[in-house]
Amino acid sequence: GDLRWKPVLAGEIYCSPGCGMRCKRAAFDAATEQAAALAAKLGPAWKPKVWENLGWHYAVQLGEGLAFHEDGCITVNPRGAGDFWVSANLGGRQFLAEGADPAAAVAEALGRARAAAQSMMAAIAAVEGVPS
Repeated sequence: GDLRWKPVLAGEIYCSPGCGMRCKRAAFDAATEQAAALAAKLGPAWKPKVWENLGWHYAVQLGEGLAFHEDGCITVNPRGAGDFWVSANLGGRQFLAEGADPAAAVAEALGRARAAAQSMMAAIAAVEGVPS
């Protein structure tokens, strides 16, 4: 990997040279703890993700081994105090939801994906058998 993005610990600073924000170790620790807590709340299949980009950030992801936004991946991200947004990348499409309850937001995103699939199946059924 690119060494410019490997965090270096220097006292209370835990930051990559490529970042330059002088990110704090305490912020990394907090993001790591929050990610683990959110993953535990959503269930054992959810994996915590922590990364640095002008500060320490976190999310949780369903779909092991997948990159964020890769097809088959669902990601729950914090939006602020007690609010979350969900990105479900399924079947080549992205379905979004948000709310204070991350599990409910995941269910809403999956509901949108299910509705889109049902709509597509209905459209296919409507044109099946139509002479071309």
